Amino acid sequence: MSGIRILNENWDDYNSRKIREHGNPDDFAFTEKWEVDFLIGKIRRVYTHFSEDLIKNAIKACSNNAQFPRPRKDFVNCVMMRLRGL
Repeated sequence: MSGIRILNENWDDYNSRKIREHGNPDDFAFTEKWEVDFLIGKIRRVYTHFSEDLIKNAIKACSNNAQFPRPRKDFVNCVMMRLRGL
């Protein structure tokens, strides 16, 4: 399970907020609660069988020892690969 399906979702709200807050929409800041919540919502809409806690754990695992900020594409792919292993 790659992140392609999630990445192909509409990220316009995310992109707009990142730009408003002077961030790069191509980067994912896993230290920002709103960004984590946004990603959890995206994943839960597509993959309803994953609980919020499972997704949070995958996000946490992908953020350990990760460079900050991390390219959104890479981060989402990491999270989805972790979830695939469950």
